[in-house]
Order: sequence, then C-alpha cells, then structure tokens
Amino acid sequence: MARYSGSKQLQGNWLIVECKAHTADDTSLPNLKGIEFQLEKGGSVIWKNERNVDFPPTFCDTYEVYSSSFSTFVRFAGFSGSVIEFRVEKPSHQELILYFDSWIILTCKRITTKTQSGLDNPFTLTHALEEGYFSDFELCAANGHSFQVHKTILSLGLGDFDWESLNGLPEAVLSTALHFSYSHHLPSTLSSQTAKLCIEHFQNQQAMANLVELCQSFLRNTAARVDLHSLVNSIHFSLERMISLFDSNNEADMLVNAARLWQSVKQSLGEGVLVVIRFVQLCVTFTKHKTDLSSEERREVMTYFRSRLPVFVSQVYRLLKCFRNLIGGLSASQNFVLASYIAPEVEGALSVIWALAIECKNITEQIAFSFRAQTLTGHCIADTLLDKEAHKLKNLHEKLLLAVKFLSHKKEKYTEMSVSSQVRSVMRNIKLFVEEIPLVIFRLEEIIASLDVSLTMAEFQFTFYNVSSKINQTISHLREIKTEPNVRALLQQVCDLVQREELNASLIALELLENTGPSTTHSTCPPNTESTGADSLPTNGDLSMFGPLCREPMASKSPLARQVFLLLENQNNSDLEFVLPSDADASQISHLVKAHRVILAARCRWFHRALLSGMREAIDRKITLPDCSAQLLSLFLRFLYGDHIDQTTLSNEQLIELLIMADRFEVEQLSSGCQTVLTSRLDNSNVLCMLAIADQWSATQLQESCIAFIWKHGDLVDKEGLEDLPAHLRSQVQLHTSNSNTSKHHWLSSSLYSGDTYRDMWGVTSSDRSSSSRSSSSSSSSSSSSKESVDLLQELTNEMRIAVAEVEQEQQEQLLENCVSALEDILGGEVSRPELLRLALAADCDINRAVNYYLAQPDPSNVSSSTKGSSK
Repeated sequence: MARYSGSKQLQGNWLIVECKAHTADDTSLPNLKGIEFQLEKGGSVIWKNERNVDFPPTFCDTYEVYSSSFSTFVRFAGFSGSVIEFRVEKPSHQELILYFDSWIILTCKRITTKTQSGLDNPFTLTHALEEGYFSDFELCAANGHSFQVHKTILSLGLGDFDWESLNGLPEAVLSTALHFSYSHHLPSTLSSQTAKLCIEHFQNQQAMANLVELCQSFLRNTAARVDLHSLVNSIHFSLERMISLFDSNNEADMLVNAARLWQSVKQSLGEGVLVVIRFVQLCVTFTKHKTDLSSEERREVMTYFRSRLPVFVSQVYRLLKCFRNLIGGLSASQNFVLASYIAPEVEGALSVIWALAIECKNITEQIAFSFRAQTLTGHCIADTLLDKEAHKLKNLHEKLLLAVKFLSHKKEKYTEMSVSSQVRSVMRNIKLFVEEIPLVIFRLEEIIASLDVSLTMAEFQFTFYNVSSKINQTISHLREIKTEPNVRALLQQVCDLVQREELNASLIALELLENTGPSTTHSTCPPNTESTGADSLPTNGDLSMFGPLCREPMASKSPLARQVFLLLENQNNSDLEFVLPSDADASQISHLVKAHRVILAARCRWFHRALLSGMREAIDRKITLPDCSAQLLSLFLRFLYGDHIDQTTLSNEQLIELLIMADRFEVEQLSSGCQTVLTSRLDNSNVLCMLAIADQWSATQLQESCIAFIWKHGDLVDKEGLEDLPAHLRSQVQLHTSNSNTSKHHWLSSSLYSGDTYRDMWGVTSSDRSSSSRSSSSSSSSSSSSKESVDLLQELTNEMRIAVAEVEQEQQEQLLENCVSALEDILGGEVSRPELLRLALAADCDINRAVNYYLAQPDPSNVSSSTKGSSK
C-alpha cells in the first residue's frame, strides 16, 4: 500500500449529510447527520460535534489517505489505540462517500469556507504601554515602579473595574495584568510563579476572569511542555551514556578485561530499558495532555518530536559503530576469554527471560479475558473496534505462547551442553552478531540520508499518534490489573534486574507502582550529564516553553480588537481628527473622521513619528488628507483598529489604493495582506498591470508572484499594455513569454503532420503513387519539392529541439516545485516561499542539501527577513 497521491483532493471541510446502514434492519446507528470535520494539509483532523454524538472517529486527531490496487482509504488514528479505516467510494471535489466494514455508509458534502486570512494581522497595543505616550493615568507597583497607562484602553477590558486597586501589587503581577489589558495575551517572559501570583490576586475579581483562565491554562500547558521536554532529553542522555560505555577511551581496558566488557554490556542493557520506559512515559504524557493543548500547540510539539528523530537515529548509529569497533577488534584468544566469561551467565539470563515471557503471557491472557467479558455497546463502530482489539490480543497471546515454548527449548538444550560446548556456542553467536552489525549500520546510514524525504511531517504525526494511543491503551489495561500477583511479579522482576532509581520513578509516574518513598517523586528530571557527552547534543529545534497563549492573537480572533473597533464606531474619547478637503475648494471640509492618537501610534510607525515629533499634526491634533476618499480612509482605519475586512467585497482598485496607502504610512502588515489578496486574483488580463503597480510601489511579494505567473502561463498572457512597461520589466516579460508552455506543443499541431507534404517528406506513401504521376513530374518540380522538403525538415528539427528544451524546462520546474513542497513540509509554514525557492535553487533541488543549508544558518528567521528587506 502507498500513500494516495491525490490526498489533496480530500483536504478541506466536510459535512455528514447522510448516514445509513448496509442492511435495512440495522437500527443501531447513531444520528451522525450534521457532524463536520476538517482534513488539514498537515495530517490533522478537526471535528465539530456540537451534539456530542458518541462516534469514535470524532475522538481522533490525525488521519492519512492511502491507496491500494483496489480502492482508496482514509484512516483515523488516536482513539483508544485503534485505527479507524473508511473506504472512499469515488472521491470527488464536492462529495465523499465513506464505507466502514460493510456496516455504515457516510455521505459527506464539501463545505465552502471563506478563508480570508490575507488582511488578517496580529493585534496588540503593547507599544503604547511600553513607551507610555499620551498617558492620562499612572499605576505604581509595590517596589515603586510606575506604569503610564491609558484610561481609554483599560476601560475596554476592565470596564468599571477599580483601577486604583491595582496600585501596590507586585511588579510582575501588575505588569502581567497591564500587558493582558493591552494585548489580550500573556507576556512571553511570564514565569509559572508569576502566573500563580496572578491567580491568587485576581481569582475573586470578575473583571480579571479571562486573565485568571489564561494563567491556569498557561500553568497546565507549561507543565506538559516541561514534562515532554524533560523526557525527550532523558532519552537522549541515556543513549549518550550507552555510547560512553563503549567509546574509544575505554576500549583498551575492555579488550583486556572481559569482566569489565560484560559489565558495560549489562549497564547498556539497563540504559536501553530506561530508553524504552521513558518513551512509553512520553507517549502516555502526550496522550494525557493533548486535550489541554490547542491544535497549534500540538503541531508545535509534533514538530519538536520530529526534529529530535534524526538525533535519536544518529545516536543509535554511533552506538552500533562503537560496539562494532570494540567487539570486531577482539582477537581469537580475547573472544574465547569473553565467551568463557559469558557462558555461565547465559543460563541464568535465559531463565530470567523465560520467566518474564511467562508473566507477559499470563498478563495478556488476563487482559484478553477481560475483553471477552465486556458487553457490546450496540454501536457498530465501537463493537467492531472492540472485536479487532480482542483479536489482536488473541494473536499476541499465541505469539507469546510460542515464544515461551521456544525459550524453554533453548534453555533446556543449553543446560544439557558441556562447558566447552557452551563456550563454543557463545563464541559462534558473538561472531554471527558481529557479522550482522555492519548490515544494520548500513541500513541506518540509508535512513539518516533519506529521513527528511522518506518520512513527511504528516506521516510522522499519524504514526506517533497511533503508537502513543496504543501504548497509552496498554498502560491503561495494566493499571486496571496492577494489583494482580502476576503483574506485580513482572514489574518487580524488571526493577530487580535493572536496579535503577529512574526506572522505579518512571513506573510510579505511570501509576504502575505505588510510591513508597520520597526519593522517587521526580521521574522526568534529566539525569546528570557529566561524563556522558550529552553536552554535544544539537540544541536546534528545542520545544518552546511558551505556546500560543504568549503570542499576539490575530485581529479576527482578538476580543481586544473587537472592543477597539467599537471606539472607532462610537468615537468616544477621541483626540485626533482626519480632515478630507472638498474637491472643489481645498479650504472646505467635505468629511471629518475622529480617531485616537494612542491607537494610531501603537499600530502605525508613521503616526508614531508624526504624533510624537512635534510636527504640525501633533500640535493641531489634526491630519489633512487631500488625496484620499472617505471610503479609503474608512478601510484604512478599520484595519488599524482591528476590524475584520471582508476581502471578497473589495475590488482590485480598492486593494491597490489600500496598498498605496499602506506604503505611504508604512503599515507593512496591510501592504503584505493586500499583496497576498491581489496575488490570488492574478489572471492573464491583469498580470501586466499588477506587475507595473508592484514595481512602482516596491511591492516585492506581488512582483515575484506576477513574474511567476507570466513564467507559468507564457503566451496566454494578454500583451496589451506591454509597451507601456518600463524597459527592465518589458525585458523580463518577453524573456518568460518567449519560453511559453504553448510553444512546446506548437509543432504537434502544425501542418507538418498533415497532408501530402508530411508524407512526401518521410516517403510514407511515395511507393503507392501511380506511375503516371511519377513520369509527369519534371526535374524542376522535383528539385523544388526536394528543397521544400529539406526546409520543412529543418523547420521540424528546430521545432522538436524547442519542444525538447521546453519539456526539460517543465521537468526542471516540476522538480523545483516538488523540492519547495518538501521543504515546506519539513521546515513548516514560518519560512516564506521566496526563501524556500532560494534554498531549493542554491541546493540544485537537493532536499537534504537545502535543509542542511537552512539549519546551518545562524538564525533562519532573521535570514529570511533580511532577504525580503534586501529584495525590496
């Protein structure tokens, strides 16, 4: 099976419009009509189940689309360790029919959503708080630090709250409360201690309820992030300790000391158990906290986990190389000494493994019995999943039973051997193991080289959600029967074998062991990193401790933006006027608009300079705009005040006027938004006009989009107005249109492939012509025909060369686009498309080289921004 190449066709919002059973007499189906779900590009699925219908897929967080030779399937993962698979029947752009195991048929219709993110922007007024301009009120913290604040802004969020009661609060608490009032998000410097103090001071004040709720969410999310970050680091530290046990510094001692070598092997196995149990704990912790995290935070956590995967694989690779160098360097005599030392230990090891396998078999049998005792829910999907889970447990039990028999046979056979036979057996197995290591190393090298390409972010997310869900479900079953003697015996055996406090702490954190002492309370603290080489771990891609709660919200989702826009509508507490003179008489005022200096200065750099620099606008508190219409000024102010502007109602002319006004007043967010919307409206008739406007007003983003559009569509572009373009733009357009996509097919439809001319040239039918026609042909006409044929052949050859060149160009373009798409999946949406194009071209479309080049940069975000600045 392979991932479905047309999965983009299924991405988008869907509504279940019909739910029916395969059999008419099945009345157990829930009413699923009206449930909405969104299949996102990154592999996430978002459900909207307002009626809380008990439908297992609605508890899933991720999906994947794949195809077999027979059909296409959509798989949902993340629900109780199960993968819920639907067969897709004739997928189309507007309709989706899903079949589940011949039980249920869901008919889904696509929902058309208006994604108007072009003119959306982060909204905050914190600049006014930080600089304190136009302040009309002062608040003092307990340490005497004063804050210059604005009653107009405070009244938006606090209403009739007694502002004087904020005086005397700790500086960190007062700063956090004011920052929230000016931005409706938490400061990025917020600590857990400050969040607790904010909750303590404001939990009984209704006006601060939103701040208290955000602080509580911050504490939960920060605790989850700290736990996940600590567990990942613990896994890396354990692997580094395993590597240090076999590194070159200890190699000479271990080659002459079989006891030390065997002790290192046992310590390494103990660290390996810690790696496994911490990965289990990582999966359980993520599954536990994922409902508290927003979709954006979950994507951030997945990106962090994905970034650590190459580090993990490289650590395993280094471990195997160290072990191969050590064991492979043993001489025959050293190998004999090592085998003689290990041989007596093997029998005990086989006995322990056999006993552990028996306990695992008994536990699996007990869990399977509890599954069989469960009653069916009456819901087809839940019952089917329950049957599948019971079937998997049955198969696992059978495999464990075979493993127990196999280990029992091996143990008996080894016990019956003589001492010399045991030593020879151990030597033979060591030799076979050493011979297998290079193959494993070779496979790891292949994985490292192709990891970024072979495992996309969506595939990694689906796999991790699925694995973590299964592990969490298994741990839940063990918790239910942890008081049973066989479970307690198994856990106690493992703890006695490893003899590590970290293992006990992890089992306590998983609630599989009881906490019997104060020394096992912190399970996720990273171990001591001294002498482990852990300081050499790469630090890029660390999980940020601050999620969306500490980032500026978008204006469309900000309650503060909605409240600020009301100020513009009712004009309360306004202290500035915009004057629009009459067209007939400049001294006459045709329109007057009132505004607020603190809002304008906080949202626009030009107003910030004009209103604080002692200019006439600052003195008169009046700004005259002689070349601006009332409608344009209204749109501009609505954007600055955080209103949601419906871009579908704006014409291209209005967007261009907004773009010019944004350039005049240095509002980069508005300029970028207008360019984004205009880019989405490019067509063959307006691209040249847009290119000229973009060049005139230094709209780099729009200009690049126009060039890319002309390159793609070539001769289809309307050439009207081409002569009016500046010379440098005209040359670019002519360069791209000369290599248009239509010319590569021109020779296929030309007269060369039709009529007698083509047949004469290739001699296809010359032997079939009548002899009278051949005899009547004169030498002159024959010569003329031959010359014409030569000319046509030459023309055809030239056309074919052009066609081949165009095909190669199209292939190169497709290769470049594939590379950019892969880089977008790997690096995420924070890197701009021009930067991705630059990386792809610099690396000759080699994805690995492009990623390495990007990660080698000191700060990719700064490089990206500087690149945009220089191009502009």
